[in-house]
Amino acid sequence: MTWQEERESLLQGALKRWLVVCSHFHAKTVIRRQIDWAPDEQKLTLLADVFRGRAPATLLKRVGAVEKLCHHFGPGGFPASEQSVYDFFNLERGLGAPPSKLKGFMEAINFCHHVLSMDELACVISSRRCMGTTTADVPAIISQAEPLKVDELRILHAKLIHGEPWDKVFSGAILFATYARSRWADLMHVDNIVVDRDEEMVVRFLEGHTSTHKTMRSSAFKHRFLPLTAPCIGVTSECWASIWLDSRAQLDLGLPPKHVVMPAPDSSGGPCARPLSSNEASQWLRQVLTGTKDVVKERKVSIHSCRATCLSFCAKYGLDPLTRLQLGYHTGGDSGLRMVHTYSRDALAEPLSKLMQVLSDIRNLKFRPDCTRSGRFTTSSETSASAPTRPMSVDDKVVEVGGMGPAELVDLVSEKEEDANTSAEDASSSSDDSSAEDFQEERKQERIFLPPVPPDGFIFWQHSKLKTLHLAPLDHRRVFLCNRMIGQFHVNSNMSIRYDTPVCRVCLNASKR
Repeated sequence: MTWQEERESLLQGALKRWLVVCSHFHAKTVIRRQIDWAPDEQKLTLLADVFRGRAPATLLKRVGAVEKLCHHFGPGGFPASEQSVYDFFNLERGLGAPPSKLKGFMEAINFCHHVLSMDELACVISSRRCMGTTTADVPAIISQAEPLKVDELRILHAKLIHGEPWDKVFSGAILFATYARSRWADLMHVDNIVVDRDEEMVVRFLEGHTSTHKTMRSSAFKHRFLPLTAPCIGVTSECWASIWLDSRAQLDLGLPPKHVVMPAPDSSGGPCARPLSSNEASQWLRQVLTGTKDVVKERKVSIHSCRATCLSFCAKYGLDPLTRLQLGYHTGGDSGLRMVHTYSRDALAEPLSKLMQVLSDIRNLKFRPDCTRSGRFTTSSETSASAPTRPMSVDDKVVEVGGMGPAELVDLVSEKEEDANTSAEDASSSSDDSSAEDFQEERKQERIFLPPVPPDGFIFWQHSKLKTLHLAPLDHRRVFLCNRMIGQFHVNSNMSIRYDTPVCRVCLNASKR
């Protein structure tokens, strides 16, 4: 199971849930009319086009909240009036819902307004009283992953040299993510790795190219790979990249696209096709550093600590914000980085040289990022050519950066409600309330969504984890119609098939030929 297959499975499940939700919208909404007019075989394609560019996780997060809203207001009752939404928020608050949960509903309403063209919701997202219910009286403390300490990085370097084979591969992948300032998911989606060697054939940089990443829709990275570049000399003097590449060779692990950067090991000690998940990587990381998989209450270490580490070092060292923006692969809104990425061809050259100077001063004990402000720099007279070896003072020039930025009526209550963590956008317009006549008419037209059924002459096989359905002829036991092999995780009995169960599109198209 590759990450592409997993992503496709999540997307299909999300689209099917959205299809059911849209059938409960008011009949006069744009998306409801479009779906009603579309042939059955084109409804999911229509929704896929509407949501093009949205991550499956985002679609699942939003549909869960919209399901709860539709369940409360009833068929045809959504989009609702500002008064109705405010009453719903008060009801949820009375039941003990925290402001973060109400904020999730507000974000879902904002999503419907902008993505599904529900102009009727404009007065809701601009309502001060509705927004007030989503704000806590006392702001909660933000829980962020702590950056890794220098001593912890040295533990990873030591594990890379002296650890067990899989510990070596894992430690190298963590160091790659750390020195490349990368999100774990972006690193797992890398399509190709360039090994940059100097004239003496010493590995100096590892550069991973990924086309599926968080900022792939930004103008600076559109139609381009995100270059995840890591210097191969970190806080210790050995070349960790060469050791990691040798460790991969010992386990017969190739570089992407043959194998992902960090494949999950199977029960026999071999590599799986799927990458290690973020939760699995976080637990493994804590096991290596602290001897336990559990989160220590005093200090939160997770896989996101990798991305924060070098950016934290650079901030404490005094690098300017624009350099840190580039090292973090952010486009920076009005900072001018769009032009920089368009014409420079190697926009990371200068930021990487400054990062290497920071790492060099850490190796030489001139800079100690884990100390307090008063003890981070061991000398006051030496300065770096690429960055000040002191914290930034009020006299330093600061760059202004902007824009950081089944067979019965389906129960629409989501089985797992997710709390949201970001704020909703504001907009202003006018809205119309749903009439009582339309509402009563909608209730008479409750729709039933059935689970998928196999075409004549074929049977379903289901992946026990992804729940994806594949098609095979009745007498076939080895290969699906999509040419995938039938594996140990595929079953053709005791299957869990719901209205939103994803079906392999390649198998479905092949069955129609």
